[in-house]
Amino acid sequence: ALLMAHSLLNAIAAFYIGFFHQRGTISVVHDLSQTVTPGDHVVFLTPCHATPLHSHVHADNVTLRFLDCSPDLSRGSPDLSRGSPDLSRGSPDLRRGSPDLSRGSPDLSRGSPDLSRESAVPYEHEEGRFYRAPVAWWEDVYIAERGVKQSGSEFVVVFEESLPEIHETLRGSGYSVEKKYFFAHFLVDEKLTPHLLLYKKTF
Repeated sequence: ALLMAHSLLNAIAAFYIGFFHQRGTISVVHDLSQTVTPGDHVVFLTPCHATPLHSHVHADNVTLRFLDCSPDLSRGSPDLSRGSPDLSRGSPDLRRGSPDLSRGSPDLSRGSPDLSRESAVPYEHEEGRFYRAPVAWWEDVYIAERGVKQSGSEFVVVFEESLPEIHETLRGSGYSVEKKYFFAHFLVDEKLTPHLLLYKKTF
């Protein structure tokens, strides 16, 4: 009986996870693949990698824009060309005793080391900038990047119960809710909410 109950619980969990849990992001992209036409724009205002994107939408001349989470590549990576330190010489000779302190303390007159590089503003990827100031990102980054759209439609995908200010901005700019999708009962990130909205505006 215990084995049967355990198997039944596993089957229920597998069915829920496979057919319902986080289904909304797949459903909205599937619907977009059937809806978009050449010249349309689709903007995903969701956490990075929340939607399958190009694996579902196969359309010519359709712009898919999503928040970028690429790491900061401008600072480079550590130089590993020098290889590991040479340990063939053995451990340092400790028989010489402690260092001679009779010469006094080190000369600090030259000032402290330059820490300007360490105190630089930390890198923040695009998703972080959007969630910190969604309306500013929409107006100053996306609208400026897109320019004046003359024709076609623009779709915006965003979670319903988060960022009320971006929903107000979209509705005030002529976007209307095309469809609402269930996403999940159990949320693994504070940026995710139970429902997903698909906005549309025709130019």
